[in-house]
Amino acid sequence: MGADVVLPRERDADGSLHPIAARRCTNCSCTVRFALDDPSLVWEMGSDRSPGCQDEWCPCHLAPLFGERARPAPRSLPRAADPGGLAPTG
Repeated sequence: MGADVVLPRERDADGSLHPIAARRCTNCSCTVRFALDDPSLVWEMGSDRSPGCQDEWCPCHLAPLFGERARPAPRSLPRAADPGGLAPTG
């Protein structure tokens, strides 16, 4: 028989325990932990940095979430109207 695997657990902002795993921040490559039972709950690095951090101004360092819902992905901005009718027409 194999041994049982015990996953690390963290409390979210409401105090509930969650099993956690880690992934890389898409902005800076630092480690971000997330709840396996609710992947939208994250624990970010804050003032710590992983080796190879690519963006010290990343939101996971400047405004970290600790057991809170992940920020929505940034939306692309609408394109500005063509100033002067220079866009090709189909």
